Amino acid sequence: MKLKVNGKTFTGNTDSVGKVTFKITNLSKKANYKASISYAGDNTYKSSSKTVTLKVK
Repeated sequence: MKLKVNGKTFTGNTDSVGKVTFKITNLSKKANYKASISYAGDNTYKSSSKTVTLKVK
């Protein structure tokens, strides 16, 4: 899976239950950031994407 936020792309892999974790760096400014998350799909699952808001406190 890929997460794009503030012009930088982060990559993560799903675990055995479908959970993915991203280590996001360089977002030290307190703000709301638009982020897009995407999954390319495979032989079993379709591709998917969504835009979300990340809030750094």
